[in-house]
Amino acid sequence: MDSAITISIILFILSMINERVANFIKLQFSGKTILTLSFGNLREKENEESKEEDRSKRILVLNIICGTIISLIIRADLIVILGHLDRPYEVIGWDKELPKGFAWALLPFGCILTGCFISLGSKFWHDLLDLLLYTKQLKGKLVDARTYEQVNDIAQLQEFINAPEYKLSQLGVDKYRDNIKAIPGVLSVGTGYLKNGTSQIGCVEVHVIDAVGATHIPKELSVQLSAGGTVKIPVKVVVTGKQAETNSADAGKGVYNRSGVLGRGTIGAIVKDIYGDHFVLSCYHVLNGDLNWTRLSDSTDILDSNGASIAQLYFGFRTADMDVAIAKINNGVNFSNQQIRNPASIRSVYYDDVLRETEVNILGAKTGSIVNGFVYNDSWPAALKYPGNSLWELSDLIVLTRIDKTTNNYKTLTQGGDSGALVVDNKNFAIGIIVGGDNAFSYAIKLDKVAKSMDIKL
Repeated sequence: MDSAITISIILFILSMINERVANFIKLQFSGKTILTLSFGNLREKENEESKEEDRSKRILVLNIICGTIISLIIRADLIVILGHLDRPYEVIGWDKELPKGFAWALLPFGCILTGCFISLGSKFWHDLLDLLLYTKQLKGKLVDARTYEQVNDIAQLQEFINAPEYKLSQLGVDKYRDNIKAIPGVLSVGTGYLKNGTSQIGCVEVHVIDAVGATHIPKELSVQLSAGGTVKIPVKVVVTGKQAETNSADAGKGVYNRSGVLGRGTIGAIVKDIYGDHFVLSCYHVLNGDLNWTRLSDSTDILDSNGASIAQLYFGFRTADMDVAIAKINNGVNFSNQQIRNPASIRSVYYDDVLRETEVNILGAKTGSIVNGFVYNDSWPAALKYPGNSLWELSDLIVLTRIDKTTNNYKTLTQGGDSGALVVDNKNFAIGIIVGGDNAFSYAIKLDKVAKSMDIKL
């Protein structure tokens, strides 16, 4: 179902592009002849049935030709797309891995096939996509006991069925967040998901310091929908073991400001700006040189783990959802992303990554080796303890973890000194940089937001 939805989205977008191009040609070249090519009447409806049928055929051929050309230009080969159903959008474009051997011969046929499918029109793909999304949502509601237990009339039933799971969990968070956070031992509250057979349902997720704090959290919460129905939202409690902290340390390998005030962290990646200048990317609380979080420090010299000067602090900030900085690499300093396997590019993180538990790997300077885990949550608020013991809440963080084979509990991927480390998925795309962690989870800032804000790329 998910693969069919993804492919339908791709074809829907391509069909909209195709329609714009085909309509432009119909408006500008109808009735004209270019060289020996006569377009004939494409714009005006014919009175005679035979002529109208001929016009319709020419329009269909035009749409297929335009669709094929568009598919070739952006390399949207339907044969290749269908061969990568897990992430079909990652094989679109000439910047991706190019065909090899016999695959080159199949490329034109794959693009012609794409052109034929998108010539069906955006309305067709829009309606099909709407049907698939609705079916997927109803499938989850069909096996949800709340569908049969918590509604009193058809209006309430319909509202519950149409309500996305994230909206139900957000209703619970909005209503109960302050009350839950007031309970001793509670660290953070946000939207989460619980497995229900093959689907997932929305829940209110609560992170607590220890099992004692967990005993005071209710197992479910009631929210009222606009139609009057009351729905019970399950509560998921996770013991994280301690307050989440920024991954800085007094000792360890990696990168740090010469002042030494904020300890050491990790060089996440070497990035460049639109002018081609190269920078070290890490966290603001790693590269800055003092405890003033509103401006860059006077100390700008950035050192590597051996104490050698490698860069100068250039730009950085801490906001409600980011803690990032870059330092311009000194002349004569060699740089490379080879140790982190030269990520292909940067991509966004979606709810789909939570459902699939997308595999990730992290190379932190303190940890010293690549650690594997998976995406647990795509948008989480966490209050982090910063150097100086000040708390600062960052929102919209990626939550990462792994399963401890001994205890079967969640286990963090990082430790103190790993702040700034790049998070790379199993397709070698960079998705975030580590900002902190507790005993159960590691937290990462979304790299696509960082890249857009700073106008940088790998």
